[in-house]
Amino acid sequence: MPELGDVVLAGLAYTVDPKTYLRTTDGEQEGQVERWVMRDFLAGQHRAIQLEREAAWDGLDVGPAWQGQGVEPWPRREVYVDAAILPVSTTQQAFSTQQGGYTLIAVGRYLYRSVAAGVTWADVANIHDRGAGFTATGIATIQTHVAVAYGANADVRAINVSTGATVTTYTGEKWKHIVHYAGTILGSDTANAKRIRVRVTSTVFTDIDLDTAIAAMSLHDGRIAVATQTSLYLLAGQPVNVNPGGAADWRWSQDPVPMFTHGNISEPDQDYQFLVSFSGRLWTWLGREIVEYDPNAGGMNRQGWKRSGIEGQKAYGATVAGGYLIVCLKARDGGYETWAHDGAGWWKIRRTESTANLFPTALGDCGEMDLLTFHDGDASVAYSLQRLNYRGTTKTTYPTTESTYTTPMLHMDAPDAIKSWRQIGASFATPEPRGNSASTDSVSIALKYSIDGGATWTTCQSASPNAGSVRLHELLANLASNVATSRYIQIRVTWGSVTDWAPVLQSLWVEYARLDGPAKRRAWRMTVTPADPSILRDGSVDARSAATQLADLWNAWANGTTITLRDIDYDLVPTQRNVRVRSIVEERTTTRDAARWTTPQIEIQLIEV
Repeated sequence: MPELGDVVLAGLAYTVDPKTYLRTTDGEQEGQVERWVMRDFLAGQHRAIQLEREAAWDGLDVGPAWQGQGVEPWPRREVYVDAAILPVSTTQQAFSTQQGGYTLIAVGRYLYRSVAAGVTWADVANIHDRGAGFTATGIATIQTHVAVAYGANADVRAINVSTGATVTTYTGEKWKHIVHYAGTILGSDTANAKRIRVRVTSTVFTDIDLDTAIAAMSLHDGRIAVATQTSLYLLAGQPVNVNPGGAADWRWSQDPVPMFTHGNISEPDQDYQFLVSFSGRLWTWLGREIVEYDPNAGGMNRQGWKRSGIEGQKAYGATVAGGYLIVCLKARDGGYETWAHDGAGWWKIRRTESTANLFPTALGDCGEMDLLTFHDGDASVAYSLQRLNYRGTTKTTYPTTESTYTTPMLHMDAPDAIKSWRQIGASFATPEPRGNSASTDSVSIALKYSIDGGATWTTCQSASPNAGSVRLHELLANLASNVATSRYIQIRVTWGSVTDWAPVLQSLWVEYARLDGPAKRRAWRMTVTPADPSILRDGSVDARSAATQLADLWNAWANGTTITLRDIDYDLVPTQRNVRVRSIVEERTTTRDAARWTTPQIEIQLIEV
């Protein structure tokens, strides 16, 4: 049976004026192309999901250029086989310090001295043997010498750096941790795990007892930082002879100041594997992740400890080398990684699958290198030397292995929307030579993308620039609209065949179109004319007056209720839709006779719900 009106709203028929009917779509235009650009690289890596423009997810052998304004391959790494040193392993730790222009390394019973700063690296020299059955547990400078602790098995010993001769044996002092401060040495007593012992030359002058067993000691903020199993302390002061006119009676001038109590550590064999001061902050390993001390930390952070975003199964030491904080660890997936922090973010500079990198050692330009990391249990003994700071075209910081930089999973502030990724680009630019400008080495650069969370990668563009003097390079890939569609995308840039120069990544961008924006809805605009009488399609007269028809429309708008619509083509496509009255515009002719009803023109807009 045909409908009684042109349209039927809420079961009531209305007549539509000719040429006023319009049916259209509602919402944003689908397929509008937008662009996202990464212009700086300040925050390092390990931001998994896009939250800010400058953070990356991952990378290997890359680091910041111009304090994060760009990214380039970094650092230089060379493997050296040393015939003089004992193997280092997870069960035989290496401890190091710098003194007199040398790096001193204690491993097991021996103390080794590196080559001097500014000369080519060579085998270390074995300068002191503590004897069979003794194993170093810590090392510190003391005046012009070094002091080595040997745990519960042997007394602390001061050793001459030049000759390797024993300067002083601190009889009865069996320490696990050791630091040098205010002209003397302090350490944790193995006979009383919560006690700090202090020595001036051969004289014991004081003991400092803390709350629980000492887990780590280091220098921080011009003081000594001490972590126990329950608290964190700072200790300042100096040795004072309180009886200058008689027998020496040395005391420490200040008491330790508690910074906060953090509760019992959960894993004594894991927590506080290191305690290092860097960039004005104190860093440690706690809860199987790297954390920094922040007295204002809150929210998801532990009291006082702020999460840094780098986690894993186990840490294997930390140091400050070449102006970077360096940490070696075993990652969650079982691989072994070395991370560098530049004060703004973390950069992964080493990854191996089966052999751990251990106990990073600052070299201070010894061998014209900045960092040494040992290989777990390597009987050769082979270790890695790394140059973090550029020293010239023949002593560069460029790695010889492939370097990668990977963005987080990018969603363009719409993780719920499917996007068609249309164009990907990378710009390499430098205002001055960063490497050997005379080089003709061919460097391979490539641009890749992944739409499955990094499980697979597609190379979309590559090039092989071969002139170190050329400062601008571009990679640009245009993708068909149906090639890469997903909610997320990751972009990766790779460098290969690098020797003495490399293009600097300055920006990344991607163009995209949203395919599932706001909900797809129909919208209508039409003009209806209530009349007295209203003649329906079957020739009958509408029982409602024009005023009643008009009131029904205004009530539907005012109440915001959902009503039904049988559209103008309902006879052919019998689908009833739910709509709301979005707006009404009522027009009518004026009359001097207020009692006379004029015929209104009612423009209504409907929106599908």
